[in-house]
Amino acid sequence: MFLFFLFMVVQIIAGAVGSSITPEQTIISSPEGSNTTLTCTYDDSADYLYWYQQKPQSGPEFLLRIIKSLETVTRAEQLDPRISIRLHKDKKKVDLEIFPAAVSDSALYYCAMEPTVTQNSYTLYKKPFVSPTGSFADKIGPRDEEANVVIKETDTVTLKCSYETNSENIRLFWYKQYPHSAPKFILYKGAKSGSSYGNNPSGSRFRAETTSNATVLIIKDLQISDSALYHCALRVVAQ
Repeated sequence: MFLFFLFMVVQIIAGAVGSSITPEQTIISSPEGSNTTLTCTYDDSADYLYWYQQKPQSGPEFLLRIIKSLETVTRAEQLDPRISIRLHKDKKKVDLEIFPAAVSDSALYYCAMEPTVTQNSYTLYKKPFVSPTGSFADKIGPRDEEANVVIKETDTVTLKCSYETNSENIRLFWYKQYPHSAPKFILYKGAKSGSSYGNNPSGSRFRAETTSNATVLIIKDLQISDSALYHCALRVVAQ
């Protein structure tokens, strides 16, 4: 039996100039029980490198992060020990290794990076809609009754995620994802001590509001093209 991977790349959020990460292959097939390696090539600006996995009808889930300068690794909570990350600094490559590969590993995989100097260029490192992930002690997600929304065209919709964190300087992100595509950054807005920060490249139809325990995405003048899966995410910024 053959195990099929669909492997795609997620670019850094907000498109920092001169920064990129790309997969060496976009589709990989491996026999069950084999040692399977997914590889991405990054540029000099990367310091934090990430891997995510996405199963059908689910949001991307954080797997692993490695800090290039320190080579320290953060693993998702209860991550299968078969899955590991390997850095090749000399070749500017980061691998996701799965051994032995199993049928249950068939999924969409993402690599992502965060530059050493981030400014507005952030990557999604929280698992959207569910939490916590890895050793990160924060969580964010919608209430069950708010997870599915049906609104008429031209109306205004409000999507809300509640979060919990002991940190003060945080950023709250929103992403939109169409079927068979990677999540796309919509906007972010800071909260608590970071409330003055934000970035909205998506235009005036989209707006975010934040409180000490929630983030709201407001979309005005709804269009058919707005029908999608929306992800909220939380990022803690070092003081």
